[in-house]
Amino acid sequence: HLMGKNNCWVVTSFDNMDEISISDNSKIYKMHNNQEFSEEIFNPEDFNIKKRDISLIKGQDAKYNSEQLIKLLKGQINNKKLEAYRDIVSLNCAAALLISAEFSDFKEALNAVKLFIEEGKAYDFLSQKLCGN
Repeated sequence: HLMGKNNCWVVTSFDNMDEISISDNSKIYKMHNNQEFSEEIFNPEDFNIKKRDISLIKGQDAKYNSEQLIKLLKGQINNKKLEAYRDIVSLNCAAALLISAEFSDFKEALNAVKLFIEEGKAYDFLSQKLCGN
């Protein structure tokens, strides 16, 4: 077992990120049930996520980054940078939900994550988990 898990993905994007990218396709190597191996090319546009310049998600200092994260988690997505941020976070969260077997369909997982973020439920959920509020 790989750290006690049955499923695992290794992701590399064609723009050299170690996650699913919004600016290019990504290659995903998958292990399922500790025995089935596959690889695929992942295109975000296949899931209605338009490709965007990677500079849109480039952070700045810690204060700016934390402000942007809080806006995202509260669903306050009101500019192209936050839309791009939402998209890359949503793609990678959907992947995590698939890997953990919480969902079996990527599109369903992606739609659930986007709705969770856009309704501000992500902030409430994390506040409760991290702060007990």
